[in-house]
Amino acid sequence: MTEHKRAENWLFWLWWVLANLIAWPMGAVIGWVISHRAARFLGSAIAAIVGMAIAGAIVGLGQWAVIQIRTGQSGWWIPVSSLGLAGGFAAARIALDWNPAGFIVIFGLIGILVGIVQWMVLGQHVPAGGWWIPGTCVGYVGAILVSAWLEGVLSLSSPLSFVLLSVVLGVVFGAISGLLLAGLLSAFGSGD
Repeated sequence: MTEHKRAENWLFWLWWVLANLIAWPMGAVIGWVISHRAARFLGSAIAAIVGMAIAGAIVGLGQWAVIQIRTGQSGWWIPVSSLGLAGGFAAARIALDWNPAGFIVIFGLIGILVGIVQWMVLGQHVPAGGWWIPGTCVGYVGAILVSAWLEGVLSLSSPLSFVLLSVVLGVVFGAISGLLLAGLLSAFGSGD
């Protein structure tokens, strides 16, 4: 790999992390506010799924802003991210009845479903895009583990902690998934 290509990959990774750093807290806060407002009309379970769909769209928009530079066309990234986050949340909620002790499994399921639907877009640009599915799962699980650890260490319990943990989730997920994505896009020549 040339020095130029290596620098290009690190720059892509940095932009990916920054996009997730910004999009995750924005999506989490906006999704949370809308879901709590909508709970009166939709019930808490449906409103939470709607909130996750909105959060997924916002996160997907942030990610799309970066990924489209390398692929040239990823317009479906935003809606599939919304669908994946909402669908993964709904599936985890049904399967585990949202047991807080199962957060690792819940985020693993969400990561798998998000990975599958995003792979449907990414696979059009990268032959080995299937690696995105386990990579996304690892990114989600790693992000929740670091966030949970940090929450315990700092004894966070205020609304501000929700924002801080969303920032941490975005950075950790962005760092893990960005390494994989930069490697996949580089290995298969996307963006050349």
